[in-house]
Amino acid sequence: MDEALLQSEYNYEMNKCVLVQGDIHSVWAYVIDITDNRDEIEFDGFICSRGTLIDNSNEIEAYINHDQGYAPPLLSEYKNEYSIINDLIENDIKIDWKDNIVRILIKGIEYLKMDLDTKMSYAKGISKSGAYGIPLKE
Repeated sequence: MDEALLQSEYNYEMNKCVLVQGDIHSVWAYVIDITDNRDEIEFDGFICSRGTLIDNSNEIEAYINHDQGYAPPLLSEYKNEYSIINDLIENDIKIDWKDNIVRILIKGIEYLKMDLDTKMSYAKGISKSGAYGIPLKE
């Protein structure tokens, strides 16, 4: 199963694109450098799980190998009340891009803030800092 492109937003002045993609396990946003059609991922940010959680980090490699390189599901230790959205559809997602800050809103709630200057992601759907980003505080 290929990743589904849920939303995208281009900023041609900055030569960047933000893609929101989801697979069977999770939804992520990617900042892509589109200078000279390089299409390189600069950094990413976790948005939400689609319901698949794993209990230990040893399972991550198995998911990556088995699922042909998809982002692994969320580790349970990072879960919070915003982590899982089972019924997410394209119309629920909005990309708000102002200067060097990209905000991803799900059903009107800010789920991810991406700082293009520091290349840091702040995610509402995680409980602590780590491989999934930094928790987004109210």
